[in-house]
Amino acid sequence: MAPASSIVDTVCMREWHPLSWRGQTVAQDIEYPDAEILEHATGELAKMPALVAESEIEELRTAMTEVALGKSFVVQGGDCAEAFKDIQLEIVTKKRSLLAEQAKIVQDGFKVPVVQLGRIAGQYSKPRSVMKETLPDGTVVDAFRGDNINAEPGNSAVRAPDPERLVVGHYLAAATMSMLRVAKTAAPPADSHGAPEVEGKTNIFTSHEALHLPLEGALTKGHYDTSAHMVWVGERTRDLNGAHVEFVRGLRNPIGIKIGPTADAAKLIQLLSIVDTEKQPGRVTLITRMGANMVSYALPPLIKAVHKAGYRPVWVTDPCHGNTFATPNKIKTRLVETMIAEIKATHLAHRNCDSHLGGLHLEQTGEDVTECVDWHSEGGEYSFPNYRSICDPRLSRQQALRVVKEYVEFANGLDADLKA
Repeated sequence: MAPASSIVDTVCMREWHPLSWRGQTVAQDIEYPDAEILEHATGELAKMPALVAESEIEELRTAMTEVALGKSFVVQGGDCAEAFKDIQLEIVTKKRSLLAEQAKIVQDGFKVPVVQLGRIAGQYSKPRSVMKETLPDGTVVDAFRGDNINAEPGNSAVRAPDPERLVVGHYLAAATMSMLRVAKTAAPPADSHGAPEVEGKTNIFTSHEALHLPLEGALTKGHYDTSAHMVWVGERTRDLNGAHVEFVRGLRNPIGIKIGPTADAAKLIQLLSIVDTEKQPGRVTLITRMGANMVSYALPPLIKAVHKAGYRPVWVTDPCHGNTFATPNKIKTRLVETMIAEIKATHLAHRNCDSHLGGLHLEQTGEDVTECVDWHSEGGEYSFPNYRSICDPRLSRQQALRVVKEYVEFANGLDADLKA
């Protein structure tokens, strides 16, 4: 294996273009039965209008610089995986309203502008730890990878990856963008709490994981991935010499990188040297997903190494992914109080390292679902009367508001104690 330093040099010297990732190993690759059909689908996508404007990408880039410098805060939230069936005006409007309410809580509490960043209008593809699963009848099929790739119901015919779903997903993402823009000025539905205005130009920006590289490459015009304002690479796809890092390193879009408790500080610096060659504040958002009991051990060395190397990323905490567990009935869920504990621990870790937490990254929905639980049950018995997620559990509207409120109160309480 080549030394990491030589890998970094090799990557940075390569000529970049929207499809240069094809020369590298693709982690979490999707195996399509017919490559020609995939090529046809991506060719159709390349002809379609951009979902977001280049000027909006630049606007977010500027906004994230302000977050990195401690002058703003970002609230990023939405579904683990968006479902095609949920691309409806009422559901989309509730998601947007929730983000706006959360942003208003932060803005009023911290007295800073807030960037609203949705996991929306394209979060249709998902990585998986296991690529196959066995159905109750014993049939082995492809694991569900998101509505952009295959269908959720369990039979072998619909579980085969279908490139035509990419085209459907693009139309639905465009419809979602239209709904978000309409919702900006339309009156809120009767059962919602409205969408309070928050400082800023573009009311809401969009983001998703840049997992499906044929899709992302097809929608990239020059150095702008027009599928979203911001894209991120995950824990499973951030290999230094991998295809996903190769793709995002040449983009003008703000780039997110998911970081878990096993992340190595030296490799993180090497990754930043590839993606953020000019050390621009806010160019990269580091989204830490440690698990509540790992933050105090795993996060400080990363913060110190990044700052020592001269990088100024946006530090965001994802308190969801590191705190997922299964009930005795094998239902995936998350404990709200544990997620809040991770946010508080992350805030303290940054404070103790002369850094600052710049944002929250939450899997949530504006609907009153029952997928996460508020309190620990000693017997492990939980009730989920309205579990609708097609992938991981999401915070309900009330839970998502609780998380933000408790964090703001906690952070402000620390500041008050410091001034006392």
